[in-house]
Amino acid sequence: MLHHDELFNTKVRGTAAIVPAAQGIDGAEPTEDDDRLAIIIKSACSRELQDLGLVFNSLNIKEVQSEVAEARRRQSAVEAKANADIVQADQERRAREAQLYAEQQVNDKQRDLDRRKAENAAQIAIAEKDKQLALATFERRS
Repeated sequence: MLHHDELFNTKVRGTAAIVPAAQGIDGAEPTEDDDRLAIIIKSACSRELQDLGLVFNSLNIKEVQSEVAEARRRQSAVEAKANADIVQADQERRAREAQLYAEQQVNDKQRDLDRRKAENAAQIAIAEKDKQLALATFERRS
């Protein structure tokens, strides 16, 4: 009587949600807000309950066993795992990129430091050469 999606939706609204066979059984007219499962259960149980002097007020479904629902649950779990794996791989990729960027920055700074050391050594060598020339010129004059 119910489609799988109707069973698992909280409410099915509209004129298609009213089952004519349920009208008048417990004295209450089904409304647009009643879902089809509640109407079907009322129509199936109300007479027996009335014979016992009971009134059907509410229904609590504790569990629905369904291969389709179980398959959807497994599919959702697999999709959630796949999404988590994608997020984790993306985070690992970003962490690796950040690490490579940091290493590149360190390498660039080290290269700059080495270049400055070489420039300073060249300037020291030139200054030492100028000093030696100045001393040699001074000794010749004296």
